[in-house]
Amino acid sequence: MGEIEIYKKEDGYKGLVLSALSDGGRRVLDMATEIRITCNLDEHLKALGLTQAELAQITGMRQATISELVTKRKANVSIAHMLVLMLILKIPKFSDMFEMTFDEETVEQMAKDRKAWEKSKKIPEEMADLMVENVLRKVR
Repeated sequence: MGEIEIYKKEDGYKGLVLSALSDGGRRVLDMATEIRITCNLDEHLKALGLTQAELAQITGMRQATISELVTKRKANVSIAHMLVLMLILKIPKFSDMFEMTFDEETVEQMAKDRKAWEKSKKIPEEMADLMVENVLRKVR
């Protein structure tokens, strides 16, 4: 299993690239106390005897991008890049490359909130507030 990177709410998710998120997106992150991200790209490279430089040449991606993925310095990865990497490295499932999990408290709260949402079929107040804020932001 690859190295696990842990981002904590109490640390302001230090290390996680938040610049691509809107204010609303950043508020959504506050719903989690802790986010754990595991990247197994380095393990796949080792298993295939492939260097980061060789993978960059095969994929046409910058070697710096591949290095940032391996060292967890790149938190924003496009789906297109993931597809290319998975096809090149013959990785059939996303979860074989990346895994994202939350702390137990967050998981329990998510399950409770999801159950209530499914039962009511109404957007929860917290989500409705975000929706209004995002719509108003676009109008301005």
